[in-house]
Amino acid sequence: PVIVHRSANTTIYRQQNRGIKVLSSNSSSTDRMKLQHEQTISQKLPSSCHKRHVLGITIFHGQNALVFKWANGITLKEWIKKMQLHPQADLKVRLNAALAIISTLRQFHENGVVYNHLTIDNIVLNSSGGNYDATFIDLQEAVDINDVGGGADSGAGLNGTGPVEKTMKRVDLVSLGVVLNQLFQGDIGVSDEVTARSIDNHDRKKAWKE
Repeated sequence: PVIVHRSANTTIYRQQNRGIKVLSSNSSSTDRMKLQHEQTISQKLPSSCHKRHVLGITIFHGQNALVFKWANGITLKEWIKKMQLHPQADLKVRLNAALAIISTLRQFHENGVVYNHLTIDNIVLNSSGGNYDATFIDLQEAVDINDVGGGADSGAGLNGTGPVEKTMKRVDLVSLGVVLNQLFQGDIGVSDEVTARSIDNHDRKKAWKE
């Protein structure tokens, strides 16, 4: 396997058409719980959804690891960088990419999942016949609406119907606005922290309890 990404807490390997995600915190039990959560979210979403397809959890080099199907394409951040080399690119190209992202977010919401951490690093775009597919990777922070009491009114697309679901989905919609602004402006200067904290965790938890 070849290392394709490394951060303070995560290493991603690629082996042919599979990826391996290894967490490196000080607690193996916590790491396994996080990976199991990601697997649970992936299993909840239908196979037709443009998500990270988790294949299982294993031990890799002595650490808990998530095995998943590799998503073809490049991250939205990489895509924006490529588009910066072609500033006169047709607006329709950007619009098609934006519509693909919106479509995937709708898939998540219609199946009762809030992604909860939408950034240009967590979206993979794949071009096919002039159109795009947008796959949302890294499901670690995604939330099952049923787990926070919003299941009774779930499955209503991007808008939702009940107060809990509307509040949860609003987190995604705020992040979506930031992501789409970056897409159309060709700007990758907005940090993940700014995007993720458009609504901070305290406000999220407070709203979900109301």
